[in-house]
Formats: sequence, structure tokens, C-alpha cells
Amino acid sequence: MIQLGGKQYELLKDHRNGWNAEAFRDRYSEVLDKYEYIVGDWGYNQLRLKGFHKEHTGKQVPRDQNTFDQLEDYLLEYCNFGCAYFVLKRMEEPKKERPSREGREGREGGRHHRSSDRREKADRSGKSEKPDKSSQKQHA
Repeated sequence: MIQLGGKQYELLKDHRNGWNAEAFRDRYSEVLDKYEYIVGDWGYNQLRLKGFHKEHTGKQVPRDQNTFDQLEDYLLEYCNFGCAYFVLKRMEEPKKERPSREGREGREGGRHHRSSDRREKADRSGKSEKPDKSSQKQHA
């Protein structure tokens, strides 16, 4: 596991010893936070990082964005032939537990708390939410 900026990554592939933790930390940018996968490839002794989204299933990803299913094409077309590279996968953050329905209802006074709040407010002010029929006839 690799820890960086509060996120955890798993090293999926280390081709020709491409993984270098120090170089990765030096080159890493917050722009890469939005990607599920990060590929680092070496050319002319410089590390280049590229982000990839998950495949086009589930999450809506524009077609012009790189997805993980296009990784092989990227390696063949944009990387030096036979270069060292690595692939990291961002680990899912544990989902925060939401309070149970009973817990929310207990705090909020039930499912229909907004309408009951309005009624209570109207009762306290002496006004009703609905206009009185007699006052409508007088204005007509």
C-alpha cells in the first residue's frame, strides 16, 4: 500500500522496476486525485504520470477522457517502446455510515416534521396557513 495525501494506492503492476516511491511523491499532483488509476512511465530518465478513470460502466465518463480499458493503447502509442512503468489503483475510502432511519426520525420528529413545524408556528402566531373562507367572501 502506498499512502499519499490522505489516499491509499495499491501497486497493480511494476514493469521493469518502474516503481520509484520518491520520484512518484515528487511528481504527484492533486490533479490526479480525481482518477481511480495512475500510470507512471519512464522516458529519458523522467517520470511521467497519467490518470485513468474506471471503464465506461457505472460512472459517466466523457469519451475523450482516458479510461482504464484504454491502458494498453496508451502504453503502445505514447510510451517509449519497452519502457519501465507502473500502475497504481486508488483504494476505495470506507463509506461513512449514515444514521439509521430510526435515529433520524427520533432527532427530526418523524417523517413529516416540516408540515407539523408550520402548523405549530401558525398556532403560536394565531394565524392559520389556509385563508379563512369568510375573509375570501369579503374581498370578492
